[in-house]
Amino acid sequence: MRILWIVNIMLPSLARIIGEKPSVFGGWLESSLKSLRDHNNYEFAVATVYPGKKVKQYNTDNISFFLIPQVLTSPIKYSKKQEYFWHELLEIFSPDIIHIHGTEFSYGLACINARKRDIPIIISIQGLMHRCADEYFGGIRIKDIITSISFRDLIKLNSVFTQQKNFYRRSKYEIEMLGKAAAIIGRTTWDHANTHSIAPNVTYYSSNESLRDLFYQRQWELGNVRRHSIFISQAGYPIKGFHVLLKAISLLKREFPDILVTVAGPDLIHAGIAITGYGVYLRKLIKRYELSEYIRFKGILDEPSMIECYLSAHTYVLPSIIENSPNSLCEAMILGMPCVSANVGGVSSLLIDRVEGFLYPYPESALLAHYLKLIWTDDDLALKISSNARAHAQKTHDKEKNASVLLEIYKSIRKSSYE
Repeated sequence: MRILWIVNIMLPSLARIIGEKPSVFGGWLESSLKSLRDHNNYEFAVATVYPGKKVKQYNTDNISFFLIPQVLTSPIKYSKKQEYFWHELLEIFSPDIIHIHGTEFSYGLACINARKRDIPIIISIQGLMHRCADEYFGGIRIKDIITSISFRDLIKLNSVFTQQKNFYRRSKYEIEMLGKAAAIIGRTTWDHANTHSIAPNVTYYSSNESLRDLFYQRQWELGNVRRHSIFISQAGYPIKGFHVLLKAISLLKREFPDILVTVAGPDLIHAGIAITGYGVYLRKLIKRYELSEYIRFKGILDEPSMIECYLSAHTYVLPSIIENSPNSLCEAMILGMPCVSANVGGVSSLLIDRVEGFLYPYPESALLAHYLKLIWTDDDLALKISSNARAHAQKTHDKEKNASVLLEIYKSIRKSSYE
């Protein structure tokens, strides 16, 4: 059986082949692919777009990689011309199934529309654009958004309002893609409910995902952490809820004067003229609550550096406004970190509240602060939820089991397509 994956990022193995620096993102996809590639009777190809002019093919480790020209500068917009290149790829590889990972960009729809025969389409849900768009402001008042618009936002025509509009634009293509699918793969009650509301006649399959390789090899230990420290993996835009965490820190700093928040990603508040409107808003909060000495931005981190940040922190926090099954939370759990997360989207399908960590209703910053205090003042509690979270995650992200489930889904869909 020939399976074509469409992904939103160049996988590290392909980047190394063509001499480019591998991205720090997408490692979990490569981990999943490694678990699948050596199974008999299956042939895999992986395609993504690039800023070139012709379809390129590379082969390594029993996998074919394709680079597809991106016709427009923005993958958000749709171009019928894009279909030509996808048709060329489909003629070269001739897949039995097309498996699209994520609904974020329009080129997945271009591939669907380029088919000249009825190839079954599977769509794996990452997030859902229309739900992200609905929550994009993250509870921030419109007045505060307007008064925080930056010079960079004006020059680039890319304020928070524009960003939300782009999410809605992407959701239009997402809805069309889901309606044309033969099957949807998800892993939470939330994504099941939401995709059913869009495409009620499309078959839904449940399949968990594997994580990046190194996360299976390390484990969090309380004796090695910096006490009263927090690690978060994203903070770049309102939907990630960093502003809620800042309010919680303001409540904790008097009792824990050594508190420290480490953030993976670019420095949002010291970006000069490149600062975003959301960065301006965060800077105002940090100044208002006098938090500058408690926040550290670490920049873009590769896998080993990311793991070190996880393992050196006392707690992991996910303050997002909406999520499906965030890999960062899953990574923290499989390392065995004590976790506190907003109870949004599909998070409750991953973590059992008060057993494997703590869930709080967004945007209750006081309750977030309360749960952090519980963990920081009770080592037995921290160790208990650490152990429970790790045990759960090891089952959820079992590579061989997840590969086996996915292969069975492929078999089922292939069988259905011939009936």
